[in-house]
Amino acid sequence: MDAIRSGHASSPVSALTFNDGTTTWSDGDTVADEATVSDLGWSSDVVTSTLTLKSVYFTADKTITCSVTFGYSTLSATAVADIFELSKTSWVMTTGQAATLTCGVTGLQVEPTMQWASTDTAHEVVTSSYAGEASTSTLTLDADTITADSSQTCTITISGTDYAQTVLADVVELTGKGYAQVSSSYAIPQCCVTGAAVEPTSLLF
Repeated sequence: MDAIRSGHASSPVSALTFNDGTTTWSDGDTVADEATVSDLGWSSDVVTSTLTLKSVYFTADKTITCSVTFGYSTLSATAVADIFELSKTSWVMTTGQAATLTCGVTGLQVEPTMQWASTDTAHEVVTSSYAGEASTSTLTLDADTITADSSQTCTITISGTDYAQTVLADVVELTGKGYAQVSSSYAIPQCCVTGAAVEPTSLLF
């Protein structure tokens, strides 16, 4: 019987596999357009092998099981590949109106860190929430601070990786133009939007 020091393997690892319930990847395998397993590394009492899954593989959260075989026994552990979506909402307003900008994450099983780059705390309010795998951060800019288009950056930090979202406060000018006309003739009023970064969905009288 082997005498094994706590925290040390009794012999080098003989096999390592990853399994998602339908597909098994072994050390050294390369699957085109799906996954790559790095070469098994053995150094003293540390064993490392990394499964890299390509984006085409994911449509939903995946639980991956890592199994390590020591020749006489197999140990397993699971890890979740947590799939999430980023979102942002810009704001369109005329000069003198406040702007409410949002950035968010959905489908995330842990709460991320969300930070707006703006530091003008005297003229803004930041609120954040996390519930049901959804996180939202809202930046409200005071009407007095907005006289032209303004880009604000919301940085979302997830598992040590930063995702920067640029959100626009889009200042536009809305004007109407009427016509003087003879009674019973056609009237052709006009409504005009200038300075819009995106096309309006509708213009209604």
